This record gives sequence, C-alpha cells and structure tokens, in this order.
Amino acid sequence: MKKRLKILIISMVVLFFSLPSWATSTRVESVHSGYDVHDFTLTTQDANHWYSSGLDVVYVNGVRHFLVLWNTNSNWPALPVYDGNSIRLSLYDYNGNYVIDIATYTDPLNKDGNTGNDIVMWPQSVKLSPDGSTIWVSYTGAKECGWPENVSDWFCAVPWDHTLAIYGGGPVTMTPQFEFLGNWEMEWSTDPNSPPGGQRGRPFVAGLIPPVGDYNHGVYLYKPGDPSPLQLVIEVGGNSAGFAFDNKGNLWCATYDFGIKHQMIYMWTAAQIHNAVTTETPLNTVVHEPGEFTDPTVTIQTPNNLGGNDVERDAVGNVYFSLNNGTTWIGEIVRVDNDGSPPWTCTTTTVARALNLYDWARSLAFDGLGDLSTPGKQEASNRLYLDMDQGSQGVTLPTVVGISSAVDADGDGVPDALDNCWQIWNPDQQDHNLNGIGDACDCHGDFDGDSDVDGSDMAVFALAYGKQSGDAGYNERCDFVDDNVINASDLEILAQEFGETECPL
Repeated sequence: MKKRLKILIISMVVLFFSLPSWATSTRVESVHSGYDVHDFTLTTQDANHWYSSGLDVVYVNGVRHFLVLWNTNSNWPALPVYDGNSIRLSLYDYNGNYVIDIATYTDPLNKDGNTGNDIVMWPQSVKLSPDGSTIWVSYTGAKECGWPENVSDWFCAVPWDHTLAIYGGGPVTMTPQFEFLGNWEMEWSTDPNSPPGGQRGRPFVAGLIPPVGDYNHGVYLYKPGDPSPLQLVIEVGGNSAGFAFDNKGNLWCATYDFGIKHQMIYMWTAAQIHNAVTTETPLNTVVHEPGEFTDPTVTIQTPNNLGGNDVERDAVGNVYFSLNNGTTWIGEIVRVDNDGSPPWTCTTTTVARALNLYDWARSLAFDGLGDLSTPGKQEASNRLYLDMDQGSQGVTLPTVVGISSAVDADGDGVPDALDNCWQIWNPDQQDHNLNGIGDACDCHGDFDGDSDVDGSDMAVFALAYGKQSGDAGYNERCDFVDDNVINASDLEILAQEFGETECPL
C-alpha cells in the first residue's frame, strides 16, 4: 500500500502541471459562487462543423452518454447547400468522445434529384421518451436562399437501445411522424393526475401558430393517431422556443422575439393546462377579450431582456432557462427557484454566462435526482448540461458544458458532480475501461470492468507480463507504475487488489 500511495503522490505532482483543457470552460463562465462549469469538447467534429441543436442524456449499459443532433454538412450553413443535406444523431461518452452515429435522415425534398428545391435542415431538438423506448428528433427546413421561410419541418422517431446492438450495422433511418412548421421540441406532462382527471404522461410540442409568417409561438398537445393530432393549448407569442414541465405539471416557457422591449418568462399551472385541453380553449399571455383567454399564473421579466431558447427542470422542480439576445448575442443560464407549489418565486438567479459573442447557449439536459445546487457524492449528484451550438465558425469547437454545484471535495478542479472520481485528486479524468469510474478510483486490475479483480483479469495481465513499450503484447493498462515495462512492480499492485469484489476502491 505504501508503494501505491507513493505512486498516487507522484501522479498528483505531475498532473498539477498538466491540467487538461476541459477542466475549465472556455465557453461559459460561472457568475454564481454556488456553481461551477466545465467543458466537454465533442471529438470528431471540427471547428467548421459548428451547428448542433438538440441534446439529451442517455445511459449505455449504466454509463452516462450524450446524444447530439447535427447537420451533416461540415461547412453548413455556408451556401451552397448541396443536394442530400441531412441531419445526424450522434452518441458521445460522458467526456465528449465520439462513440457511434445512432441515426440519420434526409428530407425527401433533398432526395428528389431537383437541386432547385433543396432545403437547409436546421437541427432543433432531441428528447428521450419517459419510457426509454424512443428518441424524438425535430428539425426545421428552410429554403436554401429563402431563410427564414419554413417549408418542411418534421418530428421523427428513433428507437433507443441502451446496448447499442441495433446500430451495429450502421445508423438507423429516422422515421418521420408528423409535420409541424417552426417546431422546437417535445415534452411530456408531469401532471400528478393521469387522464381523464389530468394530463400526466401526454406529449406536448412547441412550434409556430399558422400563419407561420406571423411568428407566433404556441404549445400544442400531440395526439398520436388522431386525424388532427395537434391541439393548440397555449398561445405564447414570438419565435418558437423550448418549454418544460416542473415536478407538479406546471408548464414554463419564455418568449423569444427580436427587438421587443419585454422578454418574459411565463408559467401556467397543471390545472390550467388540463382545463385548456378539455375545454379546447387555448391559454394566452395576453387577455384579448374578457373571459376569452387566461393569463399565466407567473410572469417574470428576463434579465437583460434576453429571449428564451430552451427550458429544463431539476428533479425537485427548479427550472433553468438558456437565454440569448439577437442583437447583443449574449447568452445566460438562469434559474427560477420552484417546488411546484405557491407562493411562486418571481425572480431569476443567473447561474452562468456565455464568454464570447455569437456563442449561443442552446439546448439543456438535466441529469440527477435532486436540486442542481445541492452538493453530494458523485452517485447522488446533479448536473445540468448545455449545448453551445452557434460558436464562431472555424474558431470554436463543438462543446457540451457541464454545470453543477461548485463543491470539489478532492480539490482537483473538477466539481464533484462532474468528477468521475470525486474521492481522489484526478484532474485528467482518465477512464481507460470507460465504465464511468476514473482510473484513480477504479481497481487497476479490473480489466474487464466487472467490478471484480479475479482470474480473468490475472489472465490478461499474464499475457502482458515481461513486455515493454513497443513489444507485441504490451498492454499499457497493465503498466501500473507507468515505467514502460510490465514487471514485478506491477504484479505487486495487482496482487494487492486480487480478490477485490467491490470496485471501485
């Protein structure tokens, strides 16, 4: 054990002088002492492949991963948009390393051989259904030279397999489900009451109310199989944007309208939503005629008059907004404290702010079991992830930013909630077996990732024993002391761990 302690101390000294670039964010700064931010740069995408919109967290065999939606043209949206322009849904591990393409889709207008009617496919959203069976993807299609005219905007479905087995032959094809011009995203009601007494579990979608040219954002109930599958529930106003249900089924959204004086955050209660659905009487942000519409229960002015992009809630009901402005291009992430019940908070707290101009704070995804600001051990921690989609083309790399409590128990510069080994100082976050547990906390000799150090691991070590760097059969993972040769020093460490059945240590 003394030798292992010595190795750990040496590693700490070395790593202190070689902190990884992702250990601090180059895209977002924390502006609240209770929060910290860290970059996860998405590999295999260069600085010219700069537009993504749509982010969600999924688990592959129990380990956290990211789903991100891209436009396939690396120089997009620079003209011309070539025939076949399409979208791609890609999977990345929890550190941002590319894993596999899950699905692709090309709009039929881009496959008809007529380049004169090609459209630009703008990625919009990615949402995993509550039952974990289906990934819902949306995109808006604008004419190549006619932005912002929408001509082909669809929600598509992708089957989700957490083992990735069904994608072994290559990405599957997204299946178009319904067209919705100016669409944004799909969310599912968390109303405490299920139908017919409430709306729990029913899907809602956001988009534009016809005529689309008026840019009037609305939230609709989606009724699969119905001849008229979209029922207007809320008329919000402005450009389409995201929304979210809190833990009691209350619906939160924000307006996004270039040039208006008052951008607002709105909330309608679960009871209001249910009444609007059952009576087929849409809610509104403004009372047009007495008794015609119902005002929102909560109305909050956004900071700096920023417009709303996406909305996400944590597990206890607090809501987070990614806000931007079309004139100053400043982005912020703000929080509204909320437990789903009155009295309602009518103020916002700014958590983080974009560092660069033309760097949008876009899609949000929450992962955790509680309040984002509540510190705790890694297995019970809470994280908000942000897709920085619209950086300067050719300059900023595609990035997911993690936002969490600033508590950092091991002092390695990585907050506990984002640290794959929060107990031990490991700023490099190395995880050779990709099991979500950093090497510093994982058993060195658990080569097969089954949480045991046993005969199967000893067999792997035996094949590499006596080899040095450059030899056939040399296995870097067996070189515990990192001296480029696998010998008795490494065997001693493995022997100390042999029989461990509760990795990580």
